Amino acid sequence: MNGVQISWKDVVVGTKAGKKTESKQILHGIDGYTKPGTLLAIMGSSGAGKTTFMNTLARRNLAGLEVEGEINLNGIPSSPENMQKLSGETLFFN
Repeated sequence: MNGVQISWKDVVVGTKAGKKTESKQILHGIDGYTKPGTLLAIMGSSGAGKTTFMNTLARRNLAGLEVEGEINLNGIPSSPENMQKLSGETLFFN
């Protein structure tokens, strides 16, 4: 494997509405991609959603959140299982 391209299209992340709370949108229709072998910087002020964005791409720590949109790994829809598999292969076998 020569690396992984991650692409995302119209990603929207929000909190789930509770009995006493309304839902709140955290990320609003984000599009982009990374190419294998490149570095991507995520910049923004405190509370801008950087950690939420990274967790969404990694499919981790999403309890209490609703995620919409497309996230693909080498053109294949992302899931927690294939993200973990590709991450392990990329880190340990390249």
